Amino acid sequence: MQNKNYKNINLSGFGEWGKTERNPSALLIQQLSPQQQHDLNIQSIKILKVTKEACDDYLSQINNKNAINIHLGLFDELQNFQLEMCAYNKLDYQLKDFNGCKIRRAKIDQEIDMDEQIKSSLNISQIIFQLQQLGYQVNKSYDPGRFLCNYLYYQSLKQNPKTIFLHVPLYETIKEEKQLQFLIDLIQTLHNTNNEQDIIKNN
Repeated sequence: MQNKNYKNINLSGFGEWGKTERNPSALLIQQLSPQQQHDLNIQSIKILKVTKEACDDYLSQINNKNAINIHLGLFDELQNFQLEMCAYNKLDYQLKDFNGCKIRRAKIDQEIDMDEQIKSSLNISQIIFQLQQLGYQVNKSYDPGRFLCNYLYYQSLKQNPKTIFLHVPLYETIKEEKQLQFLIDLIQTLHNTNNEQDIIKNN
């Protein structure tokens, strides 16, 4: 049964890109059943094309009222799950996006210094600890890269500080079923923290 005290959850993942046709960040959020979506109070699910324009379009439409944004991205070198502590005011990637574009050493926000850091207001360290208590191996990361994962996280944090970014590994590294259960437990962990000071605190 849906809890009226739950926050609204906005979920996003990235679609195919490069050699990755089956991107776990997209597949995971698509696998949530209608009942799970209802129970977890998920108000939106969006698969993003791997372009800056797709990120901008998504963020212009998202409803941040009483919401927590959870963005997923693939990091194919990971051996476990990774929650990003912050994002940076920089786009810098040599690899082409889905449309074949590259961006080198560009500010996201022209009004502040290059590479200036922005953090979530969620207590990510506490969230990681609770997930570790459930038996998951979860890394704390201060480096989301400077590709579109960082761009989406940065721009989303500016709109809603109650935003979190999860990097997931390939399904060959951690099986699909375990990754899906981790996502469900991450969302439930956010919901089950009754005292907001436990989850909303500078890290």
